[in-house]
Amino acid sequence: MASTKSRLIRLLSGTRTLVGGIPSYDTATEMLVKGLTPRRIEGDYQAQDFVTGFEGAQGDRLFNESMGLDFMIDAALPEAGSAPLYGELLKATGLVETLVADTSATYSLQPEGSAKLEIALQYLDAQSMQVTEKVRGGLTFTAETRKPPMFGFKFMGELFDGQAAVVASPDFSGWPDAPECSPRNMNAFTVDGTELCVQSFTFTDGRTPRRGRFMNCDGTDITARNVTGRMVIEMPPAATIDILALCRSGAKQPLVWQLGTGAGNVLRVAAPAVQLKYAGEQDIDGTIGQALDLVFCHDQGDDEFAITFS
Repeated sequence: MASTKSRLIRLLSGTRTLVGGIPSYDTATEMLVKGLTPRRIEGDYQAQDFVTGFEGAQGDRLFNESMGLDFMIDAALPEAGSAPLYGELLKATGLVETLVADTSATYSLQPEGSAKLEIALQYLDAQSMQVTEKVRGGLTFTAETRKPPMFGFKFMGELFDGQAAVVASPDFSGWPDAPECSPRNMNAFTVDGTELCVQSFTFTDGRTPRRGRFMNCDGTDITARNVTGRMVIEMPPAATIDILALCRSGAKQPLVWQLGTGAGNVLRVAAPAVQLKYAGEQDIDGTIGQALDLVFCHDQGDDEFAITFS
């Protein structure tokens, strides 16, 4: 019996060779993931339906073969000025990395039409091993009270045949724990500069990976972004910030979510122009809360949000 606990994801890099038509890389870095959903074969099954003089099904043929991998990673914080261990995954969702030595690592949106990074991943379980290349995908971010923040990835890449399983001895001792979203760690959650009490905050870039768009050009593309989200907050006094008036007006406000209180221990999500949309009242353990849908708009172009570790 093959346990789901035996599964493993590796980021492949370095020198690439082909062994029996299967890609092999000289560097494989284990990724500490959870919520793993492998889609070992994706594609379009099409019925044959030829006129053969006989009744009955003829079987379907698979076209546009691909492989998909969905998983989440704790938003663990790197050393100041260093990329997180999952930085390559962030870049494969259409983000560009900017490192400032000993200070920060920022991931901001690449302009549409610019070349986006492709990565290679390896999926292993107790029975087989499978490589997928030309991998790109979409990104989500989730922060909930008393839990660590998390990045979610929906990846797709080129499909290759599986290989025999290999014995894996991953070492995750170098992966730091992500801090929990609690008052001792939270530095700020503000809308238009006003501090709000937030129960949950999440957003997605709206991207979906796509393959097989052209008959003569291979690769994995991601659809245009449409960044949306939701937050649940304690209803603030209208004299402090009139949330309902902002929802009615459609005005766009800057939003900042920041975890961590000291240099080298901060994760910040900043969005310059977010529209609030009323989604209903919510009971937060006896406290009146408001659920608000979020539309992330650009301020000066390609700047709907930025993620900074500092």
